[in-house]
Amino acid sequence: MHSILYKFSILFMLLAILLPFTSKCIKTDTTIRYSMINLPKDLDPSNNYSQDIIQILSPIYETLFILDNDYKSIRPNLARKYDVSPDGFKYTISLYPNITFSNGESLTSNIVAECLKKRLFKSELSHFIQLDTIQINDYSSFTIKLKKPFAPFLYFLASPYGVLINEPSKLKGEFIGTGPFVPESIKENKIILKKNKRYWKGNQGPVQYVNFILSNSYTEMDSAIEKSDTDIVYTIAGYLLDRLKWLNEANYYTQKSTSTIFLGFNNKSGLFRKREMRRAILRAINIPKFVYNINRGNAIVAKRPVPPILLPFTSHVQEEFNLTTSKELLSDSGIDTTLFLNYYVPRHAGTRETIFKSIQYFLIKVNIEIKATYFHTWVEHDSACKSKNSQLFQNGWQDDFIGDPWHFLYSMFYSKSSNNVLNYENPDVDRWLDQAITELDDTKRYKLYEKVVNQIIEDTPAVFLYHVIPHFAYNHHKIKKMIVNPYNIVQYHKLELY
Repeated sequence: MHSILYKFSILFMLLAILLPFTSKCIKTDTTIRYSMINLPKDLDPSNNYSQDIIQILSPIYETLFILDNDYKSIRPNLARKYDVSPDGFKYTISLYPNITFSNGESLTSNIVAECLKKRLFKSELSHFIQLDTIQINDYSSFTIKLKKPFAPFLYFLASPYGVLINEPSKLKGEFIGTGPFVPESIKENKIILKKNKRYWKGNQGPVQYVNFILSNSYTEMDSAIEKSDTDIVYTIAGYLLDRLKWLNEANYYTQKSTSTIFLGFNNKSGLFRKREMRRAILRAINIPKFVYNINRGNAIVAKRPVPPILLPFTSHVQEEFNLTTSKELLSDSGIDTTLFLNYYVPRHAGTRETIFKSIQYFLIKVNIEIKATYFHTWVEHDSACKSKNSQLFQNGWQDDFIGDPWHFLYSMFYSKSSNNVLNYENPDVDRWLDQAITELDDTKRYKLYEKVVNQIIEDTPAVFLYHVIPHFAYNHHKIKKMIVNPYNIVQYHKLELY
């Protein structure tokens, strides 16, 4: 008996000695792998502003302000405080002291001013944000003067699609920001970021590296997360998400929707100049049934053009499915025989082929036959949609500037907007949107937005189908807690790992 106890005591002593060394030999995986369809050629924030690429830029560069998770409140980030003049023309901004870039250089008012000028003077933002001057007050304070008030201006400064602050390096290939990560290598199929040890906020989490890996298809991304070959995927089609959920191979983080998918009409085409014709197609589609079959619960049925997080639903919503009414409207439009229409489809975009087949199924019930014409890039597709030959097409809009619905409405429905693929034009809508950007009273501005939305619903320039619920599938063996900001950008420096 004593011999057995003695042997066990020796064994426990050995384990006590060896365990600390053993634990040091077990290497914790602190690299996050993120699969995506597109990778940029460089990381210059003045050149790259697509949805995928912002995922890579945002951990490197930061904004002056941050949009909170209520999708409405703005709080300081690089900016410490700000003051807006009563007339809305001047914004005086003070920076936090002692902010440094990843190379150790200090952030100054002059550097921020140069970034603002570069982005606001030489980009599409200059069409509606009319910058006059930027006055440097001191080392960490400056005043922005606008040519006319722009009510959502702070929301633009809080958006990664607005102005990302970078240090203007003199060396080619250097990309220097104030963010929690810095570039380590840039290749055609992989971009690697590593933790910024000089990060001015400190308090970083356990993630040491983020690898952005190029995938050839959404199906390949789906397979990678299923096999734990990647840790995070974002843009997965609804039906693939449904499959992954059934397999229970990943955990999910969902966000509020800031996008709208719609069936568009060429509002300048002969047939579709008639509101009755547009309404007939709207009333022919059972949208709730359509959305469930396409997205399997991974989307919200659209009742209005704007996602509810940007502008809450009211009683004024688009008309509902009714086959009898649809046929009557077609008859009122002079359509008494089978109607043949062209339908533009972006071949490369996830579920769009399935959407086409579903719309085809509904429209044949009212004697409308549609034939698909396919496009392989968004540039080709959107250009064709605006052309005089287009009739029906599928498209969507994801807003780059959250917090105020002005930019969403402007992009899709302002007659002179470059994103107005619907060829929609209503002088009242243009006038109300022009009034809204200079209206500093929130209550009055939102009343103008309601007028805009109600008029759009009345005009029926498109069939608003659904708002995608953004899903992040993530490796539940590695990531304990996901943290994502309202712009669907993973906060890698705040992730909790097992």
